[in-house]
Amino acid sequence: MYEKYKKAAKLVDDIKQGQSIPTPAQIAGYNKVGLALEKARFMRKYVEAIRVERAGRDIHGRRFFLKGA
Repeated sequence: MYEKYKKAAKLVDDIKQGQSIPTPAQIAGYNKVGLALEKARFMRKYVEAIRVERAGRDIHGRRFFLKGA
């Protein structure tokens, strides 16, 4: 699981650094269905990577770094 969420974290970081997330103005300018679908798939992949990273970090933290009451 650790490897999986680290891989997802790297993907999220790469996307953030590359500034490949389309702006609302860019989205409004899409006039071809194919381009819009391509960007939608890209954003779904990005959101899924965030979900995997967040869930993995949460599980990892609860399992190995429990805090005493």
